[in-house]
Amino acid sequence: MNDRPELRLPLAKLLLQSGNAAQAQVLATQLAEERMAALNSDPSNEAAFAAFLDVRQLLPQPQNIRDEILEWCRAQDKQLTQLKPEIQSAFGTACLVAAKIAQTKLSDLTAAQSSEDAVAQNNPASTEMQTAVDELINNLMQAAGVSATQISAIDQLATLRFSDSPAAAAASQRLDQLRANGDPNGRVQVIIGTRAIMAEEYDQAVTFLERAAVQTRNQQPQILNNLAIALVRSDPPQPERALQYVESATALLGNHIEIQSTRAEVLVALKRWEEARAELQQVLPKRSNSATIHRLLYTVCTAMNDPAMAEIHLSRFQELQDQ
Repeated sequence: MNDRPELRLPLAKLLLQSGNAAQAQVLATQLAEERMAALNSDPSNEAAFAAFLDVRQLLPQPQNIRDEILEWCRAQDKQLTQLKPEIQSAFGTACLVAAKIAQTKLSDLTAAQSSEDAVAQNNPASTEMQTAVDELINNLMQAAGVSATQISAIDQLATLRFSDSPAAAAASQRLDQLRANGDPNGRVQVIIGTRAIMAEEYDQAVTFLERAAVQTRNQQPQILNNLAIALVRSDPPQPERALQYVESATALLGNHIEIQSTRAEVLVALKRWEEARAELQQVLPKRSNSATIHRLLYTVCTAMNDPAMAEIHLSRFQELQDQ
């Protein structure tokens, strides 16, 4: 390895990934010391700083990289957005790590805190919980400002928005802030809408995905497909509109399995049994372990007076639900 020093960092990463943390730490520490020495000899050298960070991410407490980068920016009188993409990416990744730590702390506090403590004014535990909420949300917002970590950060904010976490309200406010700052490609709307579907908040999903569809001029099949799902499951269901969107998605992407599954669900809602059954039979070989598909087939077979097949799909649906 001494005659191929450029292989030491890939080896350290490989050792870490394979579970050999101790060996990885020894090698990474040696590399970090060498690269820190190079950086100390030329503190303003951005390439040297980026090289150091590449190793620093393998060492303990990677969340501290966030503050180390900000400190270097202050020392060099530079903005984060002016730095190399790999430095910005390291910053965003460190923010996500810090957010994960804050999330774990928040979960522990929530589990430990009694209902009486939760409403007690100036309760130290409540103050600690608010601190954890602030740390979580602020780190996610910082990560959302970096291109490499933006989607992951927004997705985590959207997940919090539809949860019972103490951070839900703050996450919702920050998502509104991101939308207010400009969302030309509808990315924030799409992520919120998709998470709303997963949380079974279909009416909210319709609102966000409709906006995203308009912003993308109805040219993104994934958005149109998700909007169709939200519409057919909304209260009251809107299967006619859902069919329009799923047909538009099909025209753009063809018979993709996700779109076929959605179209089948819409056809069931419209009670177009023959078409629904034909669509589901095409989907079934690739989605044999989907509880939703078997539930839909049970509905169709029951409506078409095919009790034997209805019983088979009901049994499979229940089996999958119990897993």
